[in-house]
Amino acid sequence: TEETPEVALDAADTFAAVLDDTDPGVAGPAIDALGELAVEDPAAVEPVSEALHACLEHSHSSVRARAIGALGRLGDSSAVPKLQDLADADQNEDVRELAAETANFLADD
Repeated sequence: TEETPEVALDAADTFAAVLDDTDPGVAGPAIDALGELAVEDPAAVEPVSEALHACLEHSHSSVRARAIGALGRLGDSSAVPKLQDLADADQNEDVRELAAETANFLADD
């Protein structure tokens, strides 16, 4: 098997370092970058997946939605219970719908 390049791991760490920023203009693009990296190299993003999980609690719905997408692209089935909670109770309808779709996708994987 191919090993994860060090540069990909470094990139994941760099993006993860700003995920707890309260500004959605900072955290959001970092989440998107991790989601794109997850498609290409899931092993590079797996070490920072807990930081993505934490973004599901962000005060901005756009950040929660982006985190849902990134976790879906990562294929992180451990997020399913939290996604189901968001699908049931998030204040934002779009987040609820995306959480439900992603939970179903990951549960079927």
